[in-house]
Amino acid sequence: MKNLKRKGTLLFQFLALLAIASFLIIALLKIHAHNTLEYRLLEDGYRMDILLEIASQTVRQKLSFNGDEMTFPDTIQFSSGTVRVEWNEKAHQFTLKAHLPNGHSKEDTLYIQFVK
Repeated sequence: MKNLKRKGTLLFQFLALLAIASFLIIALLKIHAHNTLEYRLLEDGYRMDILLEIASQTVRQKLSFNGDEMTFPDTIQFSSGTVRVEWNEKAHQFTLKAHLPNGHSKEDTLYIQFVK
């Protein structure tokens, strides 16, 4: 009888150890998944910041005046995304909207001081 009781105790300890190990593995996998998602969001944010900065430089370079008419690029296509450029007449500023292929987007305002 003592042998059966001892085997049952060892089985209970093994199952408890297995359960603890399973919980630890699941927790580590969830932490890894969360870190991966956070990294991708951070990477997308940096990518959109770069797109907006390059687009603002492009708008400054391509901005031209012909009399009272102002011309600038409406859309700037990059290999990692697209930036749409809009002119706000009331505020006298450009609105730049960066769009990535995965659906993330970010908006920025470009102020240019016009001197006559």
